Amino acid sequence: MRQMSIVFSSKFSTTPTRVLVLLLLFTFQSTTSAAVWNFNVWHRNASNEHASDVALASDGGYVAVGDTQYVDDSAEDALLFKLNHNGEVLWQRAVGEYDRNDWAEVVKQTPAGTHIVAGVTRSFGEGSSGDRNEIFLLEVDTNGNVLWQRTYGSVFPDNPREDDVNDLIVTTDGGYLLVGSTENSDGQDQGLILKLSDRGEIQWQRRLKFSEDGEETDWRTSWASAVIETSDGGYALTGTTRTGLNGTHDPFLVKLSAAGDLQWGRYYDDPEEGYQYYNDEGYTLIQTRDGGYLLGLRADAGHPYYRDIALLRLSANGLIEWQNLYGSIMKDNDGDEWPVDILEQQDGYLIGLVYRHQFADPAALKISTAGDMLYQKRQYGSHLRRFLATPDGGYVFANEKEILKLDDTFGFGSGPDACPGPTDTNMDQRPANYFVDDTVEISIPSVALMEKNQSMRVTSIDAAGFERTCFDTFLCLRRLEAMLPSIGGWRVILGNP
Repeated sequence: MRQMSIVFSSKFSTTPTRVLVLLLLFTFQSTTSAAVWNFNVWHRNASNEHASDVALASDGGYVAVGDTQYVDDSAEDALLFKLNHNGEVLWQRAVGEYDRNDWAEVVKQTPAGTHIVAGVTRSFGEGSSGDRNEIFLLEVDTNGNVLWQRTYGSVFPDNPREDDVNDLIVTTDGGYLLVGSTENSDGQDQGLILKLSDRGEIQWQRRLKFSEDGEETDWRTSWASAVIETSDGGYALTGTTRTGLNGTHDPFLVKLSAAGDLQWGRYYDDPEEGYQYYNDEGYTLIQTRDGGYLLGLRADAGHPYYRDIALLRLSANGLIEWQNLYGSIMKDNDGDEWPVDILEQQDGYLIGLVYRHQFADPAALKISTAGDMLYQKRQYGSHLRRFLATPDGGYVFANEKEILKLDDTFGFGSGPDACPGPTDTNMDQRPANYFVDDTVEISIPSVALMEKNQSMRVTSIDAAGFERTCFDTFLCLRRLEAMLPSIGGWRVILGNP
């Protein structure tokens, strides 16, 4: 087997350091028109990479983000990389300062064909001392050049507070809406909403405030997990609150106008309150074609199911029309499923999810418009972070340790060297019992995060010398042997000798 060692330069250190990153990409023959491949970011000599999100690119490829330790094995840098439609690496960038942690969390394509990236940094602005998180936003062009960057953070003198981002959308006015959490002066997390211009300037900002019967004292934390733009030009977001009385987590749905004014809010409670942790958390949502919503929760389902997916079909005003639990019986104290993304299709909904039974594999669940299960498919991999439909009729699973490009059956095609196809999960369907708790009041007062222009240090990895080689099964870890073919595909080793 031939190997190619590629030398890349680092702005962070002038001392040569041996850092290896092994990238495994597999291509297969397919009887469908959809390209299929498996991209793995491997680990060698303290180099450690994770993917957190992926977005389509206008040229048919993909831009993915996450974190890497190839520059400094004691800290993480934000990682950005571009793949073409066959899964070949076109460019890679690492963003961050030496001995400081930075993570890229979300990436979206802009109307101009560039990509906007949001993440968390401990390298810049008020977080430069490394003792707190700030949010960063940057735009990158089609060649991986950073066009601009900003940070956003709370300022409490002598009392640093943390800010985090969980989701980001590109809005129809050309700007962005970002959601996550921010700590108040008492150290309590509160849901955060930031409306930004196309250059990242703050246009308005809000925090989420919850109270019950006019009292806020028992409410400790909240965070926003996902946001969408609605058909009327406003926004809807979901997330989770945690009370101080018994640690109960409950989901919410909030509807805002285009100007950031609260139109309504719904707080969803479960009278049975689960099995162990009393946790029901808002993870993802879509607006359906009829103007309603489908809300995806990670639900504390109760013994013997442990943690399941809950789907709530809601009216245009957030009232429950139907609701179901989908999950499998716990075995050896392990049985955990949660939704990541929801796709609306002509005959129902397709949910990308994590199916954790010994291993946390990516999976897909298809349900009808009435919520009945139609099929469920599971692939091998790690924690799912993003689930996308592709223009060729296939799908992409962006997992923490790999990115999978699959055909319309969630497989790698049917050629002689293709990976084994997907397997079925063993989830069942049961009715859920959530209700809207009208005693909980939701408000969205203003917040005052500070924004700063930044000049992030960017390290490029030269991908021009990539060479394809045959794949040998002895390189497989046991975890991957059931998934990978014995011949075909290729691998690349990057090294800084």
